[in-house]
Amino acid sequence: MSHFKPYNDVYGFFRGDEVIQLLAHLLLPHQSDQCFVGHIGGDDFVMISMQDDTLLTCQSIIEQFEQHKISFYQHTHWQAQSMSAHDRQGLPFQYPLVSLSIGVLPPQITQHATEYEISTLSAQAKKLAKSASNGLYLYE
Repeated sequence: MSHFKPYNDVYGFFRGDEVIQLLAHLLLPHQSDQCFVGHIGGDDFVMISMQDDTLLTCQSIIEQFEQHKISFYQHTHWQAQSMSAHDRQGLPFQYPLVSLSIGVLPPQITQHATEYEISTLSAQAKKLAKSASNGLYLYE
């Protein structure tokens, strides 16, 4: 997720856990013998899919998350589409609302990769997804 730390700082860990539970709820219906869903930790999840419609599935999950997130905000933050929190240096900063970011690694990139390479590629895909306008990035 993008901007999850400031959300946790403003609303507290209990409310942050509710956001994480929503995401888990949106991901779990996709779990099957063709798709593994796992919680890595914090606000990070992994989905390993052998299905051809993975990008459509990811876009659908992002759209569903966007539809639900209003319930996690006070009216003033929702109206402003932002909230004030301290950054990692302790300075006040205006943050956008939390959003879902999904980096996708296709099988042709991962099939012969080592665990270290998959970890590195995943981190890069996550970073690129956070800067993508729609929150979705296909690593090619």
